[in-house]
Amino acid sequence: MRQPLRDIAAAQHGAFSTAQAMSCYSRGELRALVSSGRWEAVFTGTYRVKSGRPSPILRLSAAGLSIGREVPACLHTAAELHGFGVLDDTATHVAVRPDEACAPD
Repeated sequence: MRQPLRDIAAAQHGAFSTAQAMSCYSRGELRALVSSGRWEAVFTGTYRVKSGRPSPILRLSAAGLSIGREVPACLHTAAELHGFGVLDDTATHVAVRPDEACAPD
């Protein structure tokens, strides 16, 4: 991974958006990295370098990038962030107000 994107991803717990990746890579390079399995989509428009299972904090950061703003964890994801492995659940639970959209404008 190129250094500018490495720094961005490190600040976001390993997650990065398509726009952030495109600041260092072409669309073709991004597709090739995903196709090769080196990068993995986390949520719509978000990626990570594939290496093991994504941590709960990486998933939360990727959810915020996908939605377009920081979001608080709730339910099992919040418990997981506090060290309680209540379920082997890969879903990421976040809280948004009923009047807020769950996708960027």
